[in-house]
Amino acid sequence: MICRLFSFTVSLAIILLAINVNAAPRKTEIDGASGKLSILLDIPPEKETVKGPVVVICHGFTSWKDEPLLVAVANDARKAGLPVVRFDFNGHGESGGDFSKMTVTSELDDLRRIMEWIGKQPWGGDFLLVGHSQGGVVSGMACGMYSNIKGAVLLAPAGVLVDDAKSGKIFDAKIDPANPPETIPLFGGTKQLGGCYVRDAQKLPLYETVAKAGSRGVRSICVIHGKADPIVPYSYGQRFADAASSAAVPCKAEFHLLYGADHGFSRREKEAAELAVFLLKKIIATE
Repeated sequence: MICRLFSFTVSLAIILLAINVNAAPRKTEIDGASGKLSILLDIPPEKETVKGPVVVICHGFTSWKDEPLLVAVANDARKAGLPVVRFDFNGHGESGGDFSKMTVTSELDDLRRIMEWIGKQPWGGDFLLVGHSQGGVVSGMACGMYSNIKGAVLLAPAGVLVDDAKSGKIFDAKIDPANPPETIPLFGGTKQLGGCYVRDAQKLPLYETVAKAGSRGVRSICVIHGKADPIVPYSYGQRFADAASSAAVPCKAEFHLLYGADHGFSRREKEAAELAVFLLKKIIATE
């Protein structure tokens, strides 16, 4: 009888552990500058009351927190025992706000609010940023602006957005860059981009801000880019790494080129995610 009870107890413990390991991320939201910011928390049970590095994942332009690439990164980071926070920027996904009022600067403010909120949680510690496309721009700039960031992995960071804004070529729209209209129809009119986005992008001190990362205590900025990226040439990714490593106060930088990969790492999400988490663990181990 005692043996059977012991066996049942052990089996129940294993089942409960499996449930905890595979538990779905928890949803919450906080106040943003222009509406609620929708958040997914994936915190390992053993880290719920332990302050340590937290992975914060930033999506790209017109994307959202459940993009397959970002879900793959989140899952691998969670398996590595890292707390993970994904969220939707204003005007995207399940967050509030108006897409036509979204700018890179407003997204930097969204990220700041997310990090401040994380810092108040019992599991909140230093930050490891992962950003894709425009989220990579935001993450890279945040490294030169905000405190308590250990490092970042930038996936195809879209530095081209500055040059596009200056040339007036915004995806499928062509505008006068000196006089952007109040709204810019994109993708056959399915999205209305604000002229404020263009004006903001034109004056972004992008690489100058990334270059301040070392002086803010950032350990490393790692870039992963697809060589076959048709939207953001990989030379833009290289510039992020160069800006970080060649600054007056440099931080470590790595540039990884995935041959044949496109902008979203289509059908290569697993490979990109595994490399991203490998680099995150490398940043944590760097002193």
